[in-house]
Amino acid sequence: MALIRLKSRREEFEWQAKQPDQHMMAGRSVELTAAVNLAIKEAISVSLGSRLLDLGCGDGSLLELLAPQIAQGLGVVPTVIQVNRLRETHGQLANVSFAVGAADHVDALEGTFDVIVCNSVFHYLSNADEAFAALLEMRRLLAPGGLAFVGEVASQKEIRQSHSPVTYVAFLVRNGRMRDAAYIVRQVVLAAAGCRDYVWLSPFEDLCLTQDEMTTLARHAGFTDVLISPTPRYSTRFDYQLR
Repeated sequence: MALIRLKSRREEFEWQAKQPDQHMMAGRSVELTAAVNLAIKEAISVSLGSRLLDLGCGDGSLLELLAPQIAQGLGVVPTVIQVNRLRETHGQLANVSFAVGAADHVDALEGTFDVIVCNSVFHYLSNADEAFAALLEMRRLLAPGGLAFVGEVASQKEIRQSHSPVTYVAFLVRNGRMRDAAYIVRQVVLAAAGCRDYVWLSPFEDLCLTQDEMTTLARHAGFTDVLISPTPRYSTRFDYQLR
């Protein structure tokens, strides 16, 4: 156990997939993941017989939640290590499968899915061109009349725990979150003493898209109906329902 600096998103995803707690793959607490999944479930309103793609499915818990209501579910993640862990964890779900892919490339035929969920993924992309490519791929995969839910798109730069501990603690102090800052300092000290892991990503870059920028990209990708709503619990993120 130690302070661990990861140098790429791929390293981050693979490290998460190797942890004893499968929920680390979601990149957030079990409680928050469950709340996010319920909010998405309510937003997309899947019907019996729906074919669903979870693009960037994390720990696979959304697919597990929706499995009784859908005909087929596919979870896509970027590394083989993640796929193997998901298959090991959710192998009991007969109508759910997992595959390696990317936001801009999924090995599936045109019009395969009635619903596509891509939540908390776009900030991992490098630039607006990659975001546009992802939207084009979703449009290709979506059946006529289908829904693409693109959630938690950041509209401005955010400081999160994935930043270096110095940067994150300074951010917390500037915002008056002294208890949170003290907690992070304690975790770093424990990691330095070999009592636990503390992981961060460097270099750390997030893609941000304003509502106008995201709407323009979606329309250019072929979506004609764009519904925007604030992401619950996040003041700088927005959810997009695209048809």
